[in-house]
Amino acid sequence: MYQTDKAGNRRVVRMVYEICTFQALRDQLRCKQIWVVGADKWRKPAQDLPADVEERRIEH
Repeated sequence: MYQTDKAGNRRVVRMVYEICTFQALRDQLRCKQIWVVGADKWRKPAQDLPADVEERRIEH
């Protein structure tokens, strides 16, 4: 989203840009496309495993 300043230049609306950036970052963190160094301290390993890991342990 852009706004025009008094001089007639197009400027990015910073708040809209930041919100879109944080939403994209949140989505990528949720699906593990981005890895944060040291984040494994707060990880829940049970959520990382497939639901049927015990029944299909050999395949996994």
